[in-house]
Amino acid sequence: MSKEQGEQVIDRSFRIVALFFIFSGAAWLLLGTFFASLAAAKTVMPTFLSDYEWLAYGRVRPASINALLYGWGGNMIFGASLWMLARLSWAEIPYPGIPVVAGMAWNGAISIGILGILAGHATPFELLEMPEYVSVFLYGAFLALATWSIIIFHSRIQTETYATQWYAIGAVIWFSLTFFLGHLGLFWEPVRGTVQAVIASWFAQNLLWLWLVPIAFGIAYYLVPKILGIAVRGYSLAFLGFVTLLLAAPWSGLGDLRGGPVPEWVPTMGSIMAVAMFFPVTIFAGNVLGTAGSNLQRVWEDLSLRFVVTGTLLFTICAYLGMIIAIPAVSEVTQFSLFGNFQFNYILHGLFAMSAFGLTYYLLPVLFEGKQSNKLMVASHFWIAVSGVSLILAGSIWGGLTGGAIANLGNGDWGAATSPFLALNLAGESLLFLSAIYFATNLHWAIGFPWQACCPKTETEGEKTIVEDKTNASGDDLSEEDLATKEYMGLTAVTFILSTILVIAFAGVVFSIIL
Repeated sequence: MSKEQGEQVIDRSFRIVALFFIFSGAAWLLLGTFFASLAAAKTVMPTFLSDYEWLAYGRVRPASINALLYGWGGNMIFGASLWMLARLSWAEIPYPGIPVVAGMAWNGAISIGILGILAGHATPFELLEMPEYVSVFLYGAFLALATWSIIIFHSRIQTETYATQWYAIGAVIWFSLTFFLGHLGLFWEPVRGTVQAVIASWFAQNLLWLWLVPIAFGIAYYLVPKILGIAVRGYSLAFLGFVTLLLAAPWSGLGDLRGGPVPEWVPTMGSIMAVAMFFPVTIFAGNVLGTAGSNLQRVWEDLSLRFVVTGTLLFTICAYLGMIIAIPAVSEVTQFSLFGNFQFNYILHGLFAMSAFGLTYYLLPVLFEGKQSNKLMVASHFWIAVSGVSLILAGSIWGGLTGGAIANLGNGDWGAATSPFLALNLAGESLLFLSAIYFATNLHWAIGFPWQACCPKTETEGEKTIVEDKTNASGDDLSEEDLATKEYMGLTAVTFILSTILVIAFAGVVFSIIL
């Protein structure tokens, strides 16, 4: 079996999984950006829809964040990680209906959680606002999808691994630990006093930096060298970037607790770790942007690469700025200002969303027989997405410095000074909602409705030839290499059972150690 034929087999096994997760992610992106636009409108016009309790700012804003993080982010993470692991491990997606069912459970739990937030049942913890009663269903669905990732990674042919695989498997492990320990310390066996604030900060940072960011890194490490046809520049440093991200990222948000009822060493350590993020960010940017810089014209002409490289550039600039903001003298000014959502926006909309858009536009013709969106529509989507996130980030930076200076000096009207930046944020959120509409429209124009694209007709002559070739290749004429490849690509019952036991045992061991 040639490399091209193997990739086609893998892609066919992934088709139904891709349809489910991409379309589910697009639906949550539409809902999340709509809620975000509604919340932004309320900051400019406080009386807008004020008669409806379910649409109060304190409910709509967390509903939008959770829809974007768990709905849009979660679905795209599952789809992207399964496909990239399958491609790099040279393994088919085993029983694709099972991850789809697990994905349905994940989306169903999020739907109940979002309704719970709108009904007033939200928790007070950042990025963890969904009611506690949905956590078990979310965790169960995630473990099922994590099991499939481990199975695919375990069935790889080559023992040597690549950066994309590190980040994909790392994201699985990190989310498992973060979700379990966060809920244990905040809900199931809640800790006392201000330790809750430390755990909540640790949980929020892990979700952003050790779940969203690794998958975006993995997409960039996969697509940029593959499309350009060259090796990653400075790849020998990639593992150092992976390790330093794991060590520094979870604690880099503790600086936000400065001035609170916690020991001074806690926010000080947070500031140190935030500055230490220089190493993983610089290594990643050097690898990806250095590789892309070898052929900028090709990067600009290829719309998938344009999304990924632009997202990487935005992330790099904002991450460096975040390191400066983490310095105590600066954070004292920007704390409790419009800077509050800066990190969330540049990670979710600047890095992750742009990378996910690029991967989706790359996957459409690969999975669906050359079908792709109109290039003009995709290019328009690119400019709308970049404009939207740029306006939001500019409003956060400029408005945060302006409002922070007034709050610290005690001079001027804080509301009047920040109102233009709130309007700028509304414009940015509205553009991101328009970007989500463009994304969904491009998906529909490329492949139609998901139930029509999942099962294409197999009556064409070309497809009959493929079936005949596969039949002939299944006999005694297979070479030893082909037989070995077929053996590795198949899923054995033993592998499935062992992987499931390992995941359950891992959670049980962690639980018993903590108790």
